[in-house]
Amino acid sequence: MISVGLFSEDISVYRDLKRMMEWYNSLMGKPMFLLTVYKEMEQWVRDRSISEKSLLFFEVSDREDLETLKGIREKDLQTVIIHDGTIPPEEIVVPDIHPLYLIKKPFDKGLLRQVLQGLCLYLMKKEERTSFTRRFVCRDKTRRLWTPYSSIYYFETRNKRVVMATSGGEYEFYDSFSRMEAGLPEEFVRCHRSYIINLSYLTCVDFAHFQMELDGRILIPISKKYRKQVERVSGWEKTEQNKVYGTDTDIGSISEK
Repeated sequence: MISVGLFSEDISVYRDLKRMMEWYNSLMGKPMFLLTVYKEMEQWVRDRSISEKSLLFFEVSDREDLETLKGIREKDLQTVIIHDGTIPPEEIVVPDIHPLYLIKKPFDKGLLRQVLQGLCLYLMKKEERTSFTRRFVCRDKTRRLWTPYSSIYYFETRNKRVVMATSGGEYEFYDSFSRMEAGLPEEFVRCHRSYIINLSYLTCVDFAHFQMELDGRILIPISKKYRKQVERVSGWEKTEQNKVYGTDTDIGSISEK
């Protein structure tokens, strides 16, 4: 679980973040984010030491807050900064502050969804750099390949082999699709007899055409057999065209510290 500390006096900021985090928790089928409002930085730092994964959402209202953020940066705390445009972004996105994301209020719904997905992937990748338990192992007679789960888009059965599509390319190996599915983490979901997708990359579900979109560009079919399962794990708002959208706004990539 990711412990999120919020420093903002704007109740609408808390309400919007809480709703979106509840949506993401529902999407993943387990609690991913725990949001708490703080007034004192020292209290958040103490609570943060209890949690292995923690983030800070900090609203900037004046230039004094910039000095506070510089102190946060010195402590190597991971921060998402909220602003209303009063202070120019170029004064906030500087090396001394270096936020993971800079988001403007009032929040754009699609942007906020993509920020939460990006934060989860960022923390997953950070964890995977130090642990082999968050990696998928595929093997053949001569070699083994350890692949971080966060870099896998989907698995596909093709010509009696399993194809693993990742950010680094495709890899083929022999395995039982059902056996493999049973051993995957909860973010992987079966949507078709030939496909298992990584929910972390899900950006659109289109039930009118029985397909979904990963990472804003990869189209994956949905079979009627697995439609109810996809509906259950997606849980997104439907439009009048019976489409479910994850994001509609592009943002920059995550910056690592």
